Amino acid sequence: MKADLTDLIEVSRKYGSDPDWVLVGGGNTSMKHEGAMFVKASGFELSTISAEGFVEMRLDALKSIWDKKYSADEDKREAEVLEDMMASRAEGQSSRPSVEALLHSLVKGRLVVHTHPSLINGLTCGREGEKILGDIFGDSALWVPLTKPGYILANEIKTRIDAAAAAGKPYPEMIFMQNHGLFVAGDTPADIERIQNKAVSALESRLKRKPAATVGAVDPELLSDFTAAAEKAWGRKLEARAAVNDDILAFSEDDSAFEPIRLPFNPDQIVYSGPGPLRIDDLNGLAQAVKAYTEFWKREPQAVLLRGKGVFTIGDTPKKADSALSLMIDTVKIAVYSESFGGALPMSDELIVFIRDWEVEQYRAKMSK
Repeated sequence: MKADLTDLIEVSRKYGSDPDWVLVGGGNTSMKHEGAMFVKASGFELSTISAEGFVEMRLDALKSIWDKKYSADEDKREAEVLEDMMASRAEGQSSRPSVEALLHSLVKGRLVVHTHPSLINGLTCGREGEKILGDIFGDSALWVPLTKPGYILANEIKTRIDAAAAAGKPYPEMIFMQNHGLFVAGDTPADIERIQNKAVSALESRLKRKPAATVGAVDPELLSDFTAAAEKAWGRKLEARAAVNDDILAFSEDDSAFEPIRLPFNPDQIVYSGPGPLRIDDLNGLAQAVKAYTEFWKREPQAVLLRGKGVFTIGDTPKKADSALSLMIDTVKIAVYSESFGGALPMSDELIVFIRDWEVEQYRAKMSK
């Protein structure tokens, strides 16, 4: 189908290129047009996306998924849903749609934008987030508790939207997902901007303090020392990056101060910077800490907080090291913002393991390379 994707590309690049809204390969967008939906393909980055980065899907085929009964077995269910999602693509489409395509299809609005801004996630990852959201927005916003992504998340949101409609409540203008981010919809890019600005303004008015405005570079000699220690601990050649500011130093001070950022806040952090960072007092303890972490999480750490020095990230490529650093800085920002919303509430161990092992996220990480 021929469709003008100008508005979709505009909002995708606008928020995808703004680190306050989207980092690395995160976020997804869509547009509905005459029975079809064009949704971001997995592995594409919103900041530079073009028409080729979207998959055309048939809305009637996506709608029919709700009439099906899937296996109770988690792995089988995910495979069955993925098969039906792929079968919902329009003829001639070969790219794999975003994992959130089903959710995009049920959200009302011509344009749908899903982002992970640190300010918004300060609320969604805050212990009092749900209560504060209700106090601020009432029925104009929908809160969704911590839920496995993909089909389960889409089903949970559909259930809550249907329940709100049955109770005579208005269709939600914004959807806040615990430990996940924000969904907004509108007919034009201006509608999206208005709603996004409304959310930001309301939350900024509740802040007790903001994260440090900038991050600095660590001493080059220290970065060199860390890189050498990391290559010895990991047993191979690595790229390393580092950053420091007052917030990072505060979280690195001891285990108690480190606790708010010990575990990841959202799926992107797991995909691009691991199931959480390490904290060590000095480089002499790095090898032992890496060994214990890897044995526990079945995955190597990608970030290390060194007491009084800063945060360091590693990767087999410069891009992986850069991505991990961006997500760690975002983790620190979310933790600071969460102080205004009841304190940090990271993801559960169960969800961390699910996303770590989920084929969909492994595919996304592979495609992002």
